[in-house]
Amino acid sequence: MYNELNFDSKNYLLKELNKIFYKKYNDKNLLKRCYSEINLLYENDVLFIIEYLYKFKKEKKDVSYYFKGMINNLFVLYVLGLNVVNPIKYNLSYELYFDETLDVYLNNFDTYDFINYLIKNNNGFHIVKGKTNPGINEDNNYLLIPYGCKDDEILFKFNHESIMEIVEDYNKYKFTYLTIKLSNKYFLSGYDKVDLINCINTQDEIKIFDTIKPKSLEDYIKVKNIAHSVKCWKNNQDILFNSNKLNINNLITSRDDIYDYLIKHNIDKVVAIDIIKIICRHNAKTSYIWKEYLKIMKDNSCEEVFIKVITNLISIHGRGEAISECLFVLDKNNYLGIN
Repeated sequence: MYNELNFDSKNYLLKELNKIFYKKYNDKNLLKRCYSEINLLYENDVLFIIEYLYKFKKEKKDVSYYFKGMINNLFVLYVLGLNVVNPIKYNLSYELYFDETLDVYLNNFDTYDFINYLIKNNNGFHIVKGKTNPGINEDNNYLLIPYGCKDDEILFKFNHESIMEIVEDYNKYKFTYLTIKLSNKYFLSGYDKVDLINCINTQDEIKIFDTIKPKSLEDYIKVKNIAHSVKCWKNNQDILFNSNKLNINNLITSRDDIYDYLIKHNIDKVVAIDIIKIICRHNAKTSYIWKEYLKIMKDNSCEEVFIKVITNLISIHGRGEAISECLFVLDKNNYLGIN
């Protein structure tokens, strides 16, 4: 249902990419990667939103974006000036992008600025604010419904901001229609200097920080990733770390770490990606296919410690999201009260 929207966006963004790319790079393989990534965004139905984020930034040059999820692995976003994360620099594989939603923060601008921009400038879809029962506003979740594809059973109303809003629980429709999450990324306050340690905020992050004692940017990225994931540290790698079976250099902290390890052990890329997908699905490791993948990993000399760690995982985030968080605190423009 999004084919026409994404097809038009594909033509537009390819033209923009071809105008921009060779002003920055002289590498045909990198351009080929960008083409592949545009195809991935097209297949995931989100390319038309990338177009509007790009056009909005061209109009509002002060706006910056902060992406969550594996979309940070896409080099084309960096080339188009939409993301500060350079996947080439941090060895992020675009093949790992298989997210089903888009989660993006706006810095320097309110999300309603972008929503109003979409309402005024798009001619192909409805922007519908999400709502959950019993009547709780989900201010940052929106359904994007192409014209002519709206389910007649969905009830809408216009809220006090003159934005269309779903009356019932939007969750029952979010697998039918594309859902995007839009949030505000607020300036940092209460700090007297720009410092990487400013990214360590939660109790979990502080505990992990005190244990592994990060020194470099790469170390801080690992702390953020471990804290975001489930069963990545507590009752898993914390035990191995404290018993000196793992150190800061060989901790498994992200989907990218798992992927890189599997590829180095000659695991097929498709199999490696499927292993990561299974890790991120609840109870999937009880399936027969996991037993098959365990055999493949053992046959390819994957270490028992590695297999044990990933088997205990419930969910794990991508490296790019943590990189984005760390780079945010290293930019003095993101602080209030610091010259």
